Amino acid sequence: MEILKGYFRSSIQLAQKKGTENQQINIEGVIAQTAQSAGELKDLLSGKKDRKKNKHHPIPALAMSVICGVKSIAKVRSEIKKNIT
Repeated sequence: MEILKGYFRSSIQLAQKKGTENQQINIEGVIAQTAQSAGELKDLLSGKKDRKKNKHHPIPALAMSVICGVKSIAKVRSEIKKNIT
């Protein structure tokens, strides 16, 4: 998803420049999982993957995974910015 790429990139850059090692690892892991869920969601919604053959990836669960991932990234970004000031 194009919208998320810039957010992911800036989050990784922020973590690498100003975050602790733990925050860097957390952000990278959450971004990896969120990107995977977003890609699956995109494939299902665009018709690239057949919804009937991929019932193990329900759209609501993928959407919720993306939302929770973005919330987690925002939380870590907030922690990093708090430590900066």
